[in-house]
Amino acid sequence: MKRDGYINTYAIQQFSHEVTFNDINRVLVFQKSVAIMRMVFFHNINKLRSILYDCFIKKTKVNSLIFFKLAKKKLNFDPEPVFETFLHQKGYPLLNVSSLYGTSHIIERISYVNSKYHQRSTAESIYGYNWDIPIYYICETNPKAVRFVLMKRNQTKVSLVCPAGKWIIINHKHAGYYRVNYSQVKWTTFAYVFMTTPEILEPENRAGLIEDAFCLAKAGYFHYNIPFNLTVYLHFYREHHCYPWQIISKNLHELSYHLMDTTCIGPFMLYVRSLIGTSMDTNLWSIEDDSHMEKLAKMEILNLGGWSGEPKILAAAKGCFYTWFEHEEIFAPDLMIIILRYGLHSENNTEMWNKVLKSFAALHNCRRKDECWTALSSARDSQLIEKLIQTEKMENYFQSEIMHKRLNTLLDNNYAIQPLWNFMRFLILIKEYMKLQEKSSALERVIESISINIKWKDAYYEVLCEWLHLYVTNVCVEEESEE
Repeated sequence: MKRDGYINTYAIQQFSHEVTFNDINRVLVFQKSVAIMRMVFFHNINKLRSILYDCFIKKTKVNSLIFFKLAKKKLNFDPEPVFETFLHQKGYPLLNVSSLYGTSHIIERISYVNSKYHQRSTAESIYGYNWDIPIYYICETNPKAVRFVLMKRNQTKVSLVCPAGKWIIINHKHAGYYRVNYSQVKWTTFAYVFMTTPEILEPENRAGLIEDAFCLAKAGYFHYNIPFNLTVYLHFYREHHCYPWQIISKNLHELSYHLMDTTCIGPFMLYVRSLIGTSMDTNLWSIEDDSHMEKLAKMEILNLGGWSGEPKILAAAKGCFYTWFEHEEIFAPDLMIIILRYGLHSENNTEMWNKVLKSFAALHNCRRKDECWTALSSARDSQLIEKLIQTEKMENYFQSEIMHKRLNTLLDNNYAIQPLWNFMRFLILIKEYMKLQEKSSALERVIESISINIKWKDAYYEVLCEWLHLYVTNVCVEEESEE
């Protein structure tokens, strides 16, 4: 959805009534097409199975016209206009929810872009950037009862009526291909629910609200205090499900790029470490008896802890790394990723880092070599990363695929950005590439992203730092009082 939020995105090719069922399958390879399928059929999965079964047994004759005809019979709405309006237009909608008379809620639709200061021209779309949107929602009074309304493209707004309650969640389980913005009062209510009774919201809804809040904050619809307030519950509540952790981890990593080399990075990392505090008393390194979702949640917690400099996690990762490197001890694959990524994270570990680099240069075992690269590339020292890049350049300069694959892994390390740029400046190839890509939509998206990032600091930095300093101060006072 992030890519589709740029002005310079593109519409997916149209469904043609003449294509075969196999052609439809190929179209669905597009991520957006799959997302639309999910939005339409997520709450009707058995009906989708029935439709696909009917299509399968008639595959010599079926086409998209028959597919939609079958779907219309089994669903309580016609899905074809939904596919048409989403696939034939760039981007996706943003639904603004406002309350009226307590139990009545008005939904208005606009086109979402990654910055609210950029707007699409309605003239460039055959539908004027209006969509048919299947909306599933729940209310506080009975969150188990999933309600449905279809917002058609000729409607500027729709009205929903819920029994008296403080909140309503649009886009239940975050299955819809759109974002939702609520009033400031509603966002504050969600933060309160997260703090007091987060378990009444399903993990998908918790993750969906947090995801929308971070994306809308970055797009300029409100300040970062809203998504931050939604994450604070993790400091008090042990989140066992991986979905909220994955969403929070992804957005915090992205946010950290804006804060590198600023005075705000310290409070930011303290804030990140405070989120995993409640989970630290569990045995994070023991995953054998955990469910799949619990394993994923633990991996995200360990990853956040290592990345933010949590001493206990770094010490454990360092110990495991030494036993792996010196004695070739085998760990679970999921844990191995954490061990390699943070085993050399200590800033005072230059001697060991150089030892691993020497081993990396001498190795011929591809798997072991890649593991060493993972460990080396996580160094929190630009000079060490510079040294690693030069080693890779000398070894694989004429094997560009291998070199590019390894250098790409450095993009996750904030300390590697400057060394990577220094390296790229000396590549004549990049100049030729830029010439070839001068008019490409991909380059236009890059330029648009850079423009958004440049404006980000002026718009959000001060308010974000103010929130972080206030939060860190309160957490420190709380910890001192407990002691």
